[in-house]
Amino acid sequence: MIHKTELGKRILKSVISHDESLLLVLFDNSQEFIILKIKETRLDIWYHFDLGFIITDAQFNKNKNSILFSGLNSEIIEWDYNNQTVLNRVGSVVPNSLDSSLSGYSCVGIFEKRNLIIAANIGTNRLDFFSLDKLEAKKDINALCEIFARQICIHPGGDVFALLVTDTEDSGVIKLYDWSSDVPRLYTKYINTLFAPGSFQFNAVGNFIYITGGYPPFSYQVTEYPSLDLIHEYEDDNGADMPEPWGNVHGISLNCDIILGKNDLMYVPYFDGSIKQIEGSSGRITASFPCNTSTSVSLVNVESKSRIICSSVSGEVSLVDKLVVSEKDAGSIVLQLPLEDTVTNLMTPLADMDAVVSDFDEATAITY
Repeated sequence: MIHKTELGKRILKSVISHDESLLLVLFDNSQEFIILKIKETRLDIWYHFDLGFIITDAQFNKNKNSILFSGLNSEIIEWDYNNQTVLNRVGSVVPNSLDSSLSGYSCVGIFEKRNLIIAANIGTNRLDFFSLDKLEAKKDINALCEIFARQICIHPGGDVFALLVTDTEDSGVIKLYDWSSDVPRLYTKYINTLFAPGSFQFNAVGNFIYITGGYPPFSYQVTEYPSLDLIHEYEDDNGADMPEPWGNVHGISLNCDIILGKNDLMYVPYFDGSIKQIEGSSGRITASFPCNTSTSVSLVNVESKSRIICSSVSGEVSLVDKLVVSEKDAGSIVLQLPLEDTVTNLMTPLADMDAVVSDFDEATAITY
């Protein structure tokens, strides 16, 4: 470890800017965020700010030097991080019909190929779409969205986006949408995990989906794309011994961002405060790197500086020597969803779709 900054609050997740000069830190059940400047050998706090609503997610917009924030009881906020001011507000704040205390947005994503912002509206149970450049609402698209949506991810081929929903402490859903033509289409198959997913991502090539989380224990599964066939499912029961509180207030699972490396290696922020190097196909821990004194939850790759930043639930943000040989130079392949298994009705409920669920009797144990 090269440098550690103590922020003193329970961290939800960390997000790195596109030029890798800034780190945005979000806190659990908090209105505040902090931006740190990433240096070669240290992390310097630039400033912190209170937006006045509970922040649930954020994304850097590289085209405008701004950050898009989602949160409870608020519109989507575009924040000018240089001038430290709100540029725009967009979206609708509508009380949820089942629970009037819930409104606002639970997560936000940027779909660059379509020049769009996608956000999950808690009140309307819909996905909202806005133009990325002008933040104008696209009111001609109606897409159903479950209330506990927590992450939007774009396939490296650029035409498919996916939505992660954590509905209970024991299960979750990933839905996929194809936008290779003028009309978006919903894939009628979806992934149904048997643990609470906290984060997911496509590998660089785009032919596998890695899903991580737990409440606890720590769990992960590897799913083939686009078939959605389950390839591997592993868990570490030692995570059940970690002290409460587990997960986070508005997410009910561990965040657990991971970094995918070459040669089937995963780098995982672990419940014992370390970063674990795991063989994805075998579930075997091949190396452990001490990092934090409390549960590590978020990991970002600073490739330009050959560093990794690992955040913990107690507020530690650690700058670590390069551990990862990134897989990003592998190049992506265009793998479209089979059109015969897609529909233009984006309001199709899960009950009318086909769930792909693990048929294993139980997950395989992660080994040390």
